[in-house]
Amino acid sequence: MILNQPYITNTPELSSSSLELKCLFLALCIVFLVNTPMSYIKSGREDAFAKQLIVLEHTYLIHDKILRLLSSISKTDIAQSYQKNPKPFNELRESFLASQDLIQNIAIHLVDKPSAKTTKKPINSASPYQRWNPNYPTHNYPIYHDRQQIGSLSITLNLSKFANYQAPNTLVLDDQSNAVMSTFDPVTQGKPFVSLYPRAWYDLQATQRPTGLLEYETRSISYRKVHLPENRTLFLLRVIDNNELVPPYFYLILFLGSALVAISVYVYRMRKSRAKLTQMTYCDSLTGLYNRHYLTKVVEQISTQQHYWICMFDIDHFKQVNDAYGHDIGDNVIKHVSHMMKNRVRNTDYAFRIGGEEFVVILNVESLGDALSIVQRIRSDVEYYTTGPQVTISGGLCCFDGQWQECLKQADTLLYQAKQRGRNQICYPPLPLNQAS
Repeated sequence: MILNQPYITNTPELSSSSLELKCLFLALCIVFLVNTPMSYIKSGREDAFAKQLIVLEHTYLIHDKILRLLSSISKTDIAQSYQKNPKPFNELRESFLASQDLIQNIAIHLVDKPSAKTTKKPINSASPYQRWNPNYPTHNYPIYHDRQQIGSLSITLNLSKFANYQAPNTLVLDDQSNAVMSTFDPVTQGKPFVSLYPRAWYDLQATQRPTGLLEYETRSISYRKVHLPENRTLFLLRVIDNNELVPPYFYLILFLGSALVAISVYVYRMRKSRAKLTQMTYCDSLTGLYNRHYLTKVVEQISTQQHYWICMFDIDHFKQVNDAYGHDIGDNVIKHVSHMMKNRVRNTDYAFRIGGEEFVVILNVESLGDALSIVQRIRSDVEYYTTGPQVTISGGLCCFDGQWQECLKQADTLLYQAKQRGRNQICYPPLPLNQAS
């Protein structure tokens, strides 16, 4: 048992300002504990989606360069001299088709009667992606020679291969919100994005950030703006269900964690209240020593197989101290005597205050000599204590034999004998030689 228990004091009620500060601090802690892991999870998922768009951007630009390069063949001598010498084009075609699978076929189709080209119109410099149509993956580029159209360069795209490079629910939009590429079912290729999501399109147009995340009620959009050489802008989008940003199990974990904390706090407060109630029940409020109630509990539980000794103490002439110095000084004297008892007894021993100036010590020692040595040191400490009124104590020491009420009566009788013999001494009954040593 731990003897040096704190004194029981009456703590004042918390002021309203202190309570408000604690509530504010608790609210800030809750906000921090909720927002920090949620922000960390969202930030990690947002970075993952942003990396997907970076990969899509690089892939798109590479493919766009391939198409531009192939469409420019229509202006070269290889295409213009195809009717006379098709070998250079065929070798180029076979080499290119063998090296990749994004372009399904390249061919030159000659016209029977070359048409005159009265006005040489520049070929549309917009990206070939702007002319994609899922139903017509083949695109033709006119071939002119001597201001006459002699044929067309036909490029057939493998649209399924292009789509494979896209993550689910991704979109490539032109600056008119038309879906150039799409794996997002509600917005098919060629369909304007603004018709289904006008608010999101407005936010994309209004934002100045080149990349970021737009959050809405049920869905969020990770976006990336790509500027093409012809001063046009593409929008790469990843449509995200909000459950992908913050998984539902996060809220379950948060709830369970909060419940665990609440239960832990409740159990802690219950144990603390129970400990305080136990202290109030079994401890003396003035000295911190155990009281008479706990003495009854202890003597009923200790075994007679072990050697215990009971010593009852009383402060000599304590009434005179109260009369001369007052009850406050008298209480201080009781505290000092109690403190000296605490310092002398061990963890296997017990110290009690059972009355105004009456104390009981139960010692777990083998012989009368050991017990007497401890109680004599307590008596000596009190006698030579120099601070405050000088007092002495008397005591009656006897062996515990299981009948604790009889032992207390015997110790009380021996205490009375010590007072009769002049006080400031310990009296004990004579024992046979084989038990006294």
